[in-house]
Amino acid sequence: MIIETEELKIIPLNSKQLLSYTEGNQLEKELRIHEKDRFMSETVKMKILSKILKNINEDEENFYFYTFWIIILKKENEIAGEFCFKGKPTNGRVEIGYATFPKFHNRGIKSKSIEKIIEWVFINTEITNIIAETDSENLSSIQVLKKNKFKLFQSQANNFIWMRTK
Repeated sequence: MIIETEELKIIPLNSKQLLSYTEGNQLEKELRIHEKDRFMSETVKMKILSKILKNINEDEENFYFYTFWIIILKKENEIAGEFCFKGKPTNGRVEIGYATFPKFHNRGIKSKSIEKIIEWVFINTEITNIIAETDSENLSSIQVLKKNKFKLFQSQANNFIWMRTK
């Protein structure tokens, strides 16, 4: 399954691809896309290897709720960012996370990616609410969520929790 726009390809990584994603530029080589200096922290790598891959293998039918999705900018043929669900939905609600790499900031990639993923979620699943958490000072992320019709749901010390309803 691939979600596409004119400019983007959004691909959920299967377990083999996700493992390759933790190994430097291995995934880029396999997908024949431009290699770059992509950094993955040891914490993220260990979480993938110890938890995420296990979840994917135990629930292959719903792997897209556990895995990383890569956002490829077609024109550059390069990974511009990542997206993930933070586990399977509970009571019709799922949480998301997303990022673009610094080289691709301020180009509308996050907004367009989130827009297409929301569209896919509401058409293809029983999910009725999507949650996203942001740092209260992360104005870029706040703008992305507002642009995609998320409403402030809860405010905590330095965090905002946003919700988009079907």
